Amino acid sequence: MIFMEVSLSWLLQECTIPVVQQGVWITVPVVVTAAILRACVLLRVPPGLVHSLSIAMGLVVLYFFYSIGVVFFLTLCAIVYGILLIITHHRGVAVATVSLLFLFIW
Repeated sequence: MIFMEVSLSWLLQECTIPVVQQGVWITVPVVVTAAILRACVLLRVPPGLVHSLSIAMGLVVLYFFYSIGVVFFLTLCAIVYGILLIITHHRGVAVATVSLLFLFIW
């Protein structure tokens, strides 16, 4: 077996710091969004406005993570909600079928 000697400073610079930076980069938008929404609730902003703000901020965070891939998610959501409005029985089967077909077609 071949073992590579790794110094602690190399491990810190090449592994630990980038992982911590990536973790901060990923969690900051979510934490900021949650803090803004919590402040809105504490300030007794009307519920309709809080829900609208939540939807808008959620879409921004989704775009932050997935960029143009959000279009795929939003299209699937729109189709599924349309199916749920039309079909009254066997909704789970219908949504699962539409989701699988959408994945195969997209």
